[in-house]
Amino acid sequence: MGKKRKTLDTTFLHPRAQELQDFLEHRLKRQPRAIKSVVEAYNNFLSPVWENGPILALLAMGPSGSGKTYLLKLLAEFFLGDQKAITKVSCPSHNERHTLASLIGAPPGYIGYDEEPRLSQKRLEAPALKLAVEKYLKNDERAKKLRQEADNALRQVRLARRPEAKMALLMQYGQKESEYKSYVQLKLCDKPLFIFLLFDELEKGHEAIHHFLLEATDEGETRLANGEPVNLKHAFIVMTSNVGSDKIASIMQGSHGLGFFNGERNDATVTQKVGDDIYGVSIKEAEKVFRPEFLGRVQVVVYHPLDREGLDEIFGERISALTEHLASMGFPLALDIHAAVRDFIVTEATDHPKFGARLLNKKIEHHIGNPIARLIGSGQVTRDDDKLYLELVPAAGGKGKPSVIFKKDDRPPKAPPPLPEDPPAKPAEPAPKASSE
Repeated sequence: MGKKRKTLDTTFLHPRAQELQDFLEHRLKRQPRAIKSVVEAYNNFLSPVWENGPILALLAMGPSGSGKTYLLKLLAEFFLGDQKAITKVSCPSHNERHTLASLIGAPPGYIGYDEEPRLSQKRLEAPALKLAVEKYLKNDERAKKLRQEADNALRQVRLARRPEAKMALLMQYGQKESEYKSYVQLKLCDKPLFIFLLFDELEKGHEAIHHFLLEATDEGETRLANGEPVNLKHAFIVMTSNVGSDKIASIMQGSHGLGFFNGERNDATVTQKVGDDIYGVSIKEAEKVFRPEFLGRVQVVVYHPLDREGLDEIFGERISALTEHLASMGFPLALDIHAAVRDFIVTEATDHPKFGARLLNKKIEHHIGNPIARLIGSGQVTRDDDKLYLELVPAAGGKGKPSVIFKKDDRPPKAPPPLPEDPPAKPAEPAPKASSE
């Protein structure tokens, strides 16, 4: 009789990958394809299955304002605690050869060879290195001493007046800085320094950028124009593209007779049909623009258009972020927003679906953020207030758009603190007696 065999469940994730999935599902609305691609890539990285190449190489396509760039910001927040810890390359700004030196360096003998390019290993790893030093070397006395010595040497360089003295001190500073970096690298050699790299509007970039990515997405290693090697095996690379944007906008406006924005915003079947049409258009347009060998090395994800329910969820998230920001600035205000206000703002955002969540952010800023700033600036809302009520009132005469009004609890002003009592008057000292002499 043979041994019994146990069926295994291949849907389980590494615990850390499961944490990432839960985080993204909570923050990135209505994009299951993108979340699945990221989580699977990171789960493979955490296992022996992972091969050479970056952790993630994702080509994100689809409607504007659907969260393509936001995905990489969320990854930086999850791993480093800061959405700004990304390196963003705006490809339209690097579509001419003379603009490439600042990005990928210049060959020997050319202008810009001595300058450190933005895609150098040092600059790409800088955000993660800073976090790792704060996390792992916070109590390391040796690291503190070396850092202090380097800072003191730099201070002496800035104070020097004579050129020859400045040059000598500059060499001393370079030596101290090198000692510190060598020690940090030795202590953190087993800690992965994650890189978060964004190429925005990739199709508008110079051919050299495409060549850089073609090598980077294959083996996870490449070289800059100045000959410097770059290791991207711990990198999350997201490339966004707007190819087919005109056709996508046409679909979003319902010109194909789908009725998506003609009173059927909550029809799940229509929403899925729009998403499928956008997917088909995006893939066809991508095959026209990008080389087959490049598309074969990256994961292509077409973002789903945000429907009414998705925008409503994003509204709640943005309001929570606003209240957290106000609290951090010393105004712990709770916002009691009437359902009519929420419905009015979200509806305005769906009037132009091609802008996605970007239009919703602007509407929140216009109807809620800016008025609160004016209320605080004019002194009508103070640090003593704890709640604001937002209500919707129709336009005067029933013509025009309704407006959002703000109210707060009408409480009598606090009485000023009592003035300190005057100290008791000292008794008058007796006059000195006149001398009898």
